[in-house]
Amino acid sequence: MDIQIDSHTLRKITNNFSDDQKVGSGLYGDVYKFCKQAVYRREVVEVKLLDTREGVDDEQYKNELRNHMKVQHPNIVRLVGYCNEDTKKYIEPKDGESDFGKQIYRVLCFEYIPGGSLHKHISENSLGDDWHTHYNIIKGICDGLLHLHCERESPILHLDLNPVNILLDKSMVPKLANFGLSRICSASRSNLVVDSVAEATKYMAPELKSGGQLSEMIDIFSLGVTIIDVIKGFHDFGHCSDKGATKFVENVCGYWMKKDRTAHLDQVETCTKIALRCVDPDSRERPTIKEIVENLHNMETQLLSQGLQDIAVNSPGGKFHTVPIPERPNLSGHFSKLLDSILGGTTLDFEKPPIPSSAREPLDVVIVYAFDCTDCTPAWCTVEDVFWLVQEKLTHYVDSCMGYIYPMLSNNTYTSDMKLVDSADTKIAGYKAFSRRRMSCKEKMASGLAEAHKMISNRGYQNGIILFFSDGLINKGDFFDGTENFVSTVPVHTFTLDGYAYNQGLKAIAENSPGGKFHTTPVPERPRLSLTFSKLLDSLLEGDMMMD
Repeated sequence: MDIQIDSHTLRKITNNFSDDQKVGSGLYGDVYKFCKQAVYRREVVEVKLLDTREGVDDEQYKNELRNHMKVQHPNIVRLVGYCNEDTKKYIEPKDGESDFGKQIYRVLCFEYIPGGSLHKHISENSLGDDWHTHYNIIKGICDGLLHLHCERESPILHLDLNPVNILLDKSMVPKLANFGLSRICSASRSNLVVDSVAEATKYMAPELKSGGQLSEMIDIFSLGVTIIDVIKGFHDFGHCSDKGATKFVENVCGYWMKKDRTAHLDQVETCTKIALRCVDPDSRERPTIKEIVENLHNMETQLLSQGLQDIAVNSPGGKFHTVPIPERPNLSGHFSKLLDSILGGTTLDFEKPPIPSSAREPLDVVIVYAFDCTDCTPAWCTVEDVFWLVQEKLTHYVDSCMGYIYPMLSNNTYTSDMKLVDSADTKIAGYKAFSRRRMSCKEKMASGLAEAHKMISNRGYQNGIILFFSDGLINKGDFFDGTENFVSTVPVHTFTLDGYAYNQGLKAIAENSPGGKFHTTPVPERPRLSLTFSKLLDSLLEGDMMMD
């Protein structure tokens, strides 16, 4: 993925880095020489020029840059671009002789988050008295940290997690920012600043202060202090060590019981106890982020189940049905059966996966998502379900690969990835990316089809399929233009997401491939419910209560 921005462009959009100001002080001292909001390719970005006078480690900068490029998650601030240039700068002569000095540009450009920092909201008491808002912030922070620690090829440590480095968008969704900058500006940790950033040091794990080993547990300690900050907001409960853990939890629950009558006190108690475990002085006693997220998920499930049971019990003849909805990805049985037939694994009962067979040839599938990325929420929901259904089916083919290509919000850019199918990748556990790339496309490029074709060809097998989904808006020409002229050597199956304007183009794409087909039934053609639940509803409406 190449998202390099040249220094000339950066100077232009920042008015030559005017209004020089230092911002972003953290545990490791001043990080940025300059930070300013600007517009790049019609997107508002935050341009951050690292202060190279403060011990920037160039090799570490490159390592952390690669880390930022690999990370894409709704709870992590997105990297838009970077600049890594050394240039010559004319220096006004003082002794009659002109000279050129070295100008260093180490710049990171991130998406602009309009809500400001979590620290700002806490200090201004603007989080409100709604527990649901506070809980969603805690959950979002944990999800973002889970992505850094567990959903990469190797863990990424934040090392400066605190409310200053957590931003809130206009919907109060938290996004982790500035991870890894401590390593850039202090690879040897020799310029650690403690006294000058006294407030920030409370988020510091004890082992970090004493020069201990870097580990995920450092972030967990910071997470615990941050969760406590979010729970108590502007209110001061005192330090838990002064009151004891039990008393502290009681005080917090009592506070929220008075503050928000709709608050789930089980959630308040669970979050508080998690936070107290996180700040244990002994790093070995702290939970992992995976344990924390699983704990939150289990607690949510229990709360929901209890509420549903109460509703059913308080009705004549009602019943709480324990079958999850849906128990498989949210696609109709018809579409599931259609995918079975395309992937060569038809079954009589399309609620069951194909029978595994080690004798099957590897099957390589690339999913191309072709829709207007500026107005695509329904499309995203549907194609995500398609992704997980294909993933599930390909686990029954030995040595199979799955790839995907989808457009980005930035014009003429798309992201792609392809890797061996891993049964550990599930909708709940998430997808562990392999070599996710952000790429640029040229005008009149044959959509992502050319790239999908290349991904399959590089594998060296002939058994490949391209699944091409459109919402009927791609004829606008923003990204997928000229697709109907593409000729493929593998089957291309095209699908419409309730779109009609581009059906002729989708038909032409499929016809220009061996064995491809344009499927006219919209996806999904019925509400996204599993066959089992659909039958259950039928039985309830027809008065047959035999099926659970």
